[in-house]
Amino acid sequence: MSRPLTFRTVRAAKPFIAYKYQNKYYIISTAKYTYDDAYDFCEAKDYKLIPYNNWDLLVPTTKLCYDTGKGCWVKGEQGNFCAYIDPAGNRGPFARSCDEKHFVVCYGNKKPYYR
Repeated sequence: MSRPLTFRTVRAAKPFIAYKYQNKYYIISTAKYTYDDAYDFCEAKDYKLIPYNNWDLLVPTTKLCYDTGKGCWVKGEQGNFCAYIDPAGNRGPFARSCDEKHFVVCYGNKKPYYR
């Protein structure tokens, strides 16, 4: 005797997780990207990479990138080295090869939506 076939809807994983901090929205990717792809990821959502030297905007990266152990790209590039919040560091940005794949953290003023 065979069992009847059943179908389940499989949802694709969300591309990011959203957070609000003060008057800004932050998103962190659920996949890893190179630095160039990280920039495109943020831009496609009308968001921006957090500048490595803007300490007010970097505050949420402590919880999103450092405390979680994920590490995240932030905005800053010199040669083939790019700014990265390293969970093994001291909560600030460090230089990593732009070709490595890491999570991405972006910020914006509009509430994010999945598209």
